[in-house]
Amino acid sequence: MFAQLFGYYLLDKNIISTEQLNEALVNKNIYKARLGSLFMESGYMTPEQVEYVHREQRKFDKNMGDLAVFLGFLTRAQMEELLEKQNGGDMALAEALVSKGYITPAEHDNLLKAYRQELGLTSDLSDQNNLKRDIISIYGLEDKENSDTYADYASLFVRNSIRFVGDDFAFTGFNPVKDTEQECMIIQDIKGNSSLRTAICGSQKAFNAFAARCAGKDALDCTNRDVADFLNLQNGLYAANAFASDSSRLSLGKLDYAQDEMIGTDKDKLIVPLSFTFGKIYIYVYRV
Repeated sequence: MFAQLFGYYLLDKNIISTEQLNEALVNKNIYKARLGSLFMESGYMTPEQVEYVHREQRKFDKNMGDLAVFLGFLTRAQMEELLEKQNGGDMALAEALVSKGYITPAEHDNLLKAYRQELGLTSDLSDQNNLKRDIISIYGLEDKENSDTYADYASLFVRNSIRFVGDDFAFTGFNPVKDTEQECMIIQDIKGNSSLRTAICGSQKAFNAFAARCAGKDALDCTNRDVADFLNLQNGLYAANAFASDSSRLSLGKLDYAQDEMIGTDKDKLIVPLSFTFGKIYIYVYRV
């Protein structure tokens, strides 16, 4: 989660450009091994077991390592050993930025200190409450009536994006002048005591790339239905978390598709742009 949060900070301070961040996000994967590959290379898990864990992630709100332990494929000690081998993935973005010459090692150390001090962020994806606090801080949710609900939803979306789409994105601010009109929008209501209207928005190009990642297909073979399937997965996990938390029973409405829509920017709405290397995807959620 460091990459997403630190990338946001560098963009916000105009220290690097969006193009430079995208290039670093692509290159950071050179420094970071995929966890599933490490599971197999270590001999701790078979390819079939790794694939099974991937499928089970669609039912449980757990990261891959924790779920592998939960399912009995790894011990906690084995998972921690593999996470260390992953090269402290949080620092992969910093290494990529330094290797590209966009910042020096000394600048990185100073920027990191300023980032932690100014934003007061935790940068810890393993702690869901920390990620939730980070989102509240970045998007100024303290003043929103439904801040707790919105932060729960957005933090789950971020975790699911990393699990099923990829971690090559950063948080960015919402610019009403540039970002209000969206070419594509998938909408679904979550119905219950705390009903929400949720949506994924973006350009058709970003939708196609997002769908290809979600579905594991070529972008040319993807449709907006693949993005709708991701939103349905996200909202199903949100409903499952709500039931596990306080026995709240939520149901999902039908999926709708809209084109060339204007995102409402009323105060009591949350819009979170995730700037992927292939384009921006927007999370849009509000109470209904």
